[in-house]
Amino acid sequence: MIHRTINGMNSERMIIVLGGFIVGLCTITLEMHSFLLLAIPILIFLIIQSRYLLYSFLMFLPFTKVLSANIGGISFTIADLLVGFMFLVVFLHALQFKKISLENNDANKILLLKLFFIGLGFISSFYMASNLMHSPSLPAWALGENLYTIALSTNVRSFIPLFVLYIMFKFMNSVDKYKTTIKYTVIGSFLSCIYGVYEFIIKQLDLGFGYLLPGHANEILYFEGFNRLSGTFGEPGYFAGFIVISLILTLHSRSLKIFRQPFIICLLLVQIFCLVMTFSTVGMLSLILVLFILSLFRFKEQTIIILVPLAIFLFLVLQIEIINDVVSKPLNSESASSVDRSATAVAGFNMFLDYPILGIGPGNFGLLFNEYMPTWGIPNVNEAIANNVYVDLLSSYGVLGLILILGFIFILIRNLIHVFLTDTKRVFSPYMISALASLLVIVVAYPTYRYAFLWVVVSLLIVSKQMNDQYRKESQRL
Repeated sequence: MIHRTINGMNSERMIIVLGGFIVGLCTITLEMHSFLLLAIPILIFLIIQSRYLLYSFLMFLPFTKVLSANIGGISFTIADLLVGFMFLVVFLHALQFKKISLENNDANKILLLKLFFIGLGFISSFYMASNLMHSPSLPAWALGENLYTIALSTNVRSFIPLFVLYIMFKFMNSVDKYKTTIKYTVIGSFLSCIYGVYEFIIKQLDLGFGYLLPGHANEILYFEGFNRLSGTFGEPGYFAGFIVISLILTLHSRSLKIFRQPFIICLLLVQIFCLVMTFSTVGMLSLILVLFILSLFRFKEQTIIILVPLAIFLFLVLQIEIINDVVSKPLNSESASSVDRSATAVAGFNMFLDYPILGIGPGNFGLLFNEYMPTWGIPNVNEAIANNVYVDLLSSYGVLGLILILGFIFILIRNLIHVFLTDTKRVFSPYMISALASLLVIVVAYPTYRYAFLWVVVSLLIVSKQMNDQYRKESQRL
């Protein structure tokens, strides 16, 4: 549908509107002025040939830190900007033909729940910001800041998941388009991991940050003397979570026969290398869980493919001291990471106890952290983050938000149960269940739930029921 968008609309009018929007962006941000002017011809081409806009978005999903832009004081990644442009294209098309709603009932319910979730966030954020405006306990970094601006910035980003879901639901209405989504998402993983290997080489040669892409963190993180890779993400742990998810989709592409075997093997090796070099506890634990789940599904026909890597990985954890240290890091009470995450978890829970109904509102965690942190915690001189999506959601949205989230999860699990019971050839169920399990693990160490790539995966989980049913019907006809 997306690649036919322009055919059903006035092309010139749409180009003028979007061109004017781009020029408007140029006028509000001097530092990005030249870049955006050069980008106008590219963006117009992508809008006209909107399937390439979709493919570009899927390939640049992991670019959450590098190639980021500051527009109007709000930082946007290249994936976020592509989401915005693509949503505008898709929504205008739906408006033109009066087909704003979706054919998939579960998808409509998910979007409605998400819309209520965003509305709840705006209400709680601005209510709390008004209460904190003249508070004497504000941290030093927030003094003189407009708290409404902080709340607005955070809540504007809350639209990214909604936009991604709407775009993907509109696009993935057939098995072929589902395969296309998997294909370009996996290609994006390949690009990100190749950049990770490049980052490893640059850091090993000590060539400096001038050889890395704009937006890359200008700091080298170490674990027991080893450089940790962050790839196209802001932190090694975030990169590790993406790698595990993309590894699942790479294996899924094999079951769908999207890529040839040599490319899949090559990509898996690069993914594993980058994952190990992140030295991320959550990444490695998530990988163990994923391999275990896949081994249960593929025990008979693919024992060697799944169980051997699992056995090797467990051997490394038990026998290689540094790998064991990574996995056992959360159990080390003296670890700075453990102390920091424990402190933010306790602070978030304390905030929830004081504001159980609406929560403190997204964007306000850093304003209240020093007031709610435990006595053994270390006060933050900069804005603190929850370091845990569960803590962030509970403290920010309260019980009302939790009810909406549970409704969301109920739809996901119900769909996956249907897929599990009907997917006799195990084309979808092993990978979708592994993806959900992995998501639930990696967000323990994520700063936000708003990453676009997370919501592409969620959209795959939601449409998997429909895709599985279509795939079975097509297989029966052959």
